[in-house]
Amino acid sequence: MRTTRHRRTAATLLSLSLAWFCAPWCAGQPHAPELASPDRTYSLRLTSYVPAPGQVEGLLLKASVNGGPLLRLLLDTGAAHVVLSRAAAAKSGFSATSNLALVGFGALPATDVKSGMARSIEIGSLKLRNYPVDVAPDKLPEGLDGVIPVGLFRGFLIRVDLPGKTLELAPYSEEPPAADGFVRAVPTRDLLFVPATLNQAHKGYVLLDTGAVCSVISRQAARDLNSLFLESEEMQGGSGPIAGRRLASGIRFQIAGRELAADPVMAVDLSSISRFHGFEIAGLVGYPDLRTSVITVNYRDSLVSIEPGRKSR
Repeated sequence: MRTTRHRRTAATLLSLSLAWFCAPWCAGQPHAPELASPDRTYSLRLTSYVPAPGQVEGLLLKASVNGGPLLRLLLDTGAAHVVLSRAAAAKSGFSATSNLALVGFGALPATDVKSGMARSIEIGSLKLRNYPVDVAPDKLPEGLDGVIPVGLFRGFLIRVDLPGKTLELAPYSEEPPAADGFVRAVPTRDLLFVPATLNQAHKGYVLLDTGAVCSVISRQAARDLNSLFLESEEMQGGSGPIAGRRLASGIRFQIAGRELAADPVMAVDLSSISRFHGFEIAGLVGYPDLRTSVITVNYRDSLVSIEPGRKSR
């Protein structure tokens, strides 16, 4: 079978997230999977991802691909495709048929990955068919078989209760969506960038990224805010190491009527991703700064809300 080659941008891993998303010239329409189970409400249990004692760095959803064994997949609001490790893909009988080139931050070279279409993805009683899956080019962190994006569930109204460790999916109502508490996002493939103000001064769009282990702002935003820098650090990204600089103080993100205080925060080069999408991406808010929130995502109407959640169980 003839393989195809596209170009993609890669959002930050920051040692965990595999948030790869497509650049405009290969985007097309977001791919919605086929629902192969009843169109009803689902409540899916999440578990903490703990790579080291006392170190929670995200939430896991157990799922099977192509009828294979249960996999431990990181729930990622900043990813566009399901991503599997090579070992998980082999155990699931998944065969990649296409070559894709990931384009990362700044001047990082493109990285080839294998991609294909999963016949089925099952999570408890929920069953979906025909959805893109990428095979990670490098070994994933210990305890992870891959990443599962919230965009997989775009056919439902999605409620991600991070402290309650629950993913709730509800059929869309035929009534007009409620606007209270929601902000209209800019959709790019299966990602939703929300307008934000940083430190009540710098405006731009940010990505809510439960797969990132710290929050990030662009170097341009850091300059505009006259941020002071500490030491330089190297982080792992979807297409290789990323150079970043830690800010001396945190950042306050004002999003959808709520303020999220982030600390620590890294400044990295987001200029290529901003250029590909045609608007300024000022940063992303990582899991540590979202972990007490409930995020509701309405893909049909491109609406997002963030509410304080109850204390984690």
